[in-house]
Amino acid sequence: MVRHQHNQHPAQGNQPKELLRCLAQSARLVTLYTARHPIASTAVNDCLSALQALMTATGRSQVAVALIEGRLVIDGEPIASNVQVIEGLLKLFRAHNLHSATLLAATSADELGSFCEFLSRPGGSVEPAEFLRRHDILNIRVNVERFSRAPAKARRPPVESPISAARAYRGASANARRQKLSGMPLGSFIKALVDESVPDQDERARIYADILDSVKSSLARKVAESTKSFQDESRHAQEGRRRAERLITTVAEGRVVVDKDGRVLMMDPIAEAIAGRPLSALAGKPILENAGSTEHIVTLASPSLRDEVRVTGDEELLGAIRQATAVVQDEEGRVVGTYGIAPYIAKLREAARAKDEFISHVTHELKAPLSAINSALEIITRGAAGKLTAQENRFLDISLKNTRQLTRMINEILDMARLQSGRMSLLPAPTSLDLILHEAVESMKPWAASKGLSLAVAEKTSLTVIADRNRIVQVLTNLLSNSIKSTPESGSITVGAGTGAGARAGKAVVSVSDTGHGIPLEMQKVIFEKFTQAAPPNQRREGVGLGLPIVREFVSRHGGEIWVDSAPGRGAVFSFTLALAEP
Repeated sequence: MVRHQHNQHPAQGNQPKELLRCLAQSARLVTLYTARHPIASTAVNDCLSALQALMTATGRSQVAVALIEGRLVIDGEPIASNVQVIEGLLKLFRAHNLHSATLLAATSADELGSFCEFLSRPGGSVEPAEFLRRHDILNIRVNVERFSRAPAKARRPPVESPISAARAYRGASANARRQKLSGMPLGSFIKALVDESVPDQDERARIYADILDSVKSSLARKVAESTKSFQDESRHAQEGRRRAERLITTVAEGRVVVDKDGRVLMMDPIAEAIAGRPLSALAGKPILENAGSTEHIVTLASPSLRDEVRVTGDEELLGAIRQATAVVQDEEGRVVGTYGIAPYIAKLREAARAKDEFISHVTHELKAPLSAINSALEIITRGAAGKLTAQENRFLDISLKNTRQLTRMINEILDMARLQSGRMSLLPAPTSLDLILHEAVESMKPWAASKGLSLAVAEKTSLTVIADRNRIVQVLTNLLSNSIKSTPESGSITVGAGTGAGARAGKAVVSVSDTGHGIPLEMQKVIFEKFTQAAPPNQRREGVGLGLPIVREFVSRHGGEIWVDSAPGRGAVFSFTLALAEP
C-alpha cells in the first residue's frame, strides 16, 4: 500500500540516523561473526535500544525503514546516508531488493538478530518474506509499505504585483522610474518594460511568458554545464573507491576493522588465524604496532586527505612481496589491480634461517683456530724481540694486525646473527654513564695514540641511565673505531653526554665527534644498513659493514634512537639516546 506522510511528529535529535547506524553495524558484525557471538549480540541489543528510544520520542508503535529514490528514509523522513556505515546498509537493501522493513514495538532481540543475519546473506539467496516465515519472525515485516513525501511549501514574503508596479512606473518621473526599476525583482522589471512598450494585453502576456521561458532555459543550461564536471568527478571517485574495495575483498578473506587512528576494533576468525593472536589480545591497540616483526606486513592509509601510506613489517619479507607483485594501471595512470606470483613466504623464511645458521656455524668454527693463530703470533712477537730483521718484524706486525681485524669481523657477524635470531639478551640496569664513557675511551686510547690522534671524554657527567653496560660500551667502541679509521693524523675525537631537549627531553644524549673526513649526505641515509660502509676517499674499506647496524640494533633495543650529523671535510658527530634512571 501507499501511505502519504504529511503531519508526522518529527523524530527527536539524531535518533533516526542512530537507528540506521546501529542496524548497519549489527548487520556487519553478524557478517563477521554469528548473531549469537557476544560482540554481535551486544550490537543487536544496542540497535534494539535505539529502536525503542525512537518509538518513545515519536509516540509511534512501529518504525518503517524504506528505500526511496536511492535514499534511506524512516517513516517518510529522509536520512542523510553520507556516513560509510549507513551506505553499507543502503547496499544491503539494494542487494536483497528490499524497499521497506517495518519494525513493530514488540520486536525482540532474537528477531532483530535474525533479520541482521538475513541482511548478511548474499543478495538473492532467499526471498525476504520466506526467510522471516522460516525463522518465525512476527514483528518485522518487509516490502509491505511504500512512502511518498510531498515537501511542504515554504511561505514567501509578499511581493509587489507586476501590474501595480507597471502602473506606478508609468505615472512616475524619469528619476523615480529609474529608482523604481532598480529596486524591482527581475520578473517585475521585465513586466514593467513589456507593459510600457506593448499596448495589447494578450500580446504582452505572450511576450512575458516567452521571456521567462528563455531565461529559465538559459539558467538551466548554465547550471547543467557547471555541475556536469563535478558530477563526473564525483562519479569517477565513487567508482574508483568501489573498485578498490572489490579488488581488496576479492584477494583477502580475513576482515579486520580499525578506527580512524588505526586501533583494532574487530577481527573475524580468519584474521585472528593470520595474526596468530586472538582479538582479545589486539583489541584497542594500533594495528601497525602489533604486526609481527618478521612474519607480517601491514599497510595503512592516512585518515586525512594526504596520499600517505604507512608500512610496518620485516624489510626482507616486504622486499620479497614487492618483487613478486606488479601494479596494473589504466591509460590514465589510475591503479586498477595487481599482477603477481606467490612469494613463497615459508620457503623464504626457511632459506633465511638456513643462511643464518650456516653463517653462525662457519664463523664459530673459524673463531677457534683464528684465536690460536693470534695467540701464537703474539708469543712470537714478544719472544723474538730484537732477533728479527726489520722486514721480518714488519711482516709479523702485518700478520698480527690482520688476524685481529679478522677476529673483529667474525665477532660482528656472530653478534648480528644472534641479534636477528633473538638469541642475544640484554640486561638493562641503572648504570653510571660516566663510567661507561671512560671504559670505552680507555680501551681505544692505545689505537688512537698509535695514529697520532687525541681521544678524550669532554667532561664528567653525573647522569645515571638504564642500560646494559657491556652492550653500550660495545656501541661506543664501534663508534670510536669508525672515528679512528676516518680521522687523519693529528686529529681529535671527543666523547660527551648531556640531557636531551625538545622531543628528546628527559633522555640522555651520548655523542662521539671527530675531525675526520666526514660523510656525504647520500651515505648518511644508508650508513646504518647492513653491509654498507662510508670509507674515506682513497682508503681501503675494512670490515664487512656490520658495525653500525649492530650499534643501531643495540640502541633500538634500549628504547633509544641514533643519528649522524656530518658534512664532507667537517668531521662527523654520531649521537644516540638512552633512558634516564629514576632519581
